[in-house]
Amino acid sequence: MTQPVRGGMPVILRLPEVLRADNARTLPPLRLSLWHGAALGGFVLMTSIAAGSATGPVPPASVLVVLARWTPLLLRGFGFNILISFTAMAIGTVLARIMRGRLANVA
Repeated sequence: MTQPVRGGMPVILRLPEVLRADNARTLPPLRLSLWHGAALGGFVLMTSIAAGSATGPVPPASVLVVLARWTPLLLRGFGFNILISFTAMAIGTVLARIMRGRLANVA
């Protein structure tokens, strides 16, 4: 909600003024019927059946197989995350020392 001021530019109202407005606590009416729920349920059912038939019969892999398959990628990502963290700390340290030296000369 905005309110015009002397210069003609709108100003954002403070929160208590917005909450005191007449329409602040009312929501628009939700006009859904049983047909909407049935249509949504049918859509979810059809898409899940289509997704299941598109993948075909795949035997589920055991937990150990999945972990063995994903471990190299996860470790590589973790190592890259550590590298980024150390690089950010090094850059911050160098910039802080440079700025400390410049600020000491100003004062």
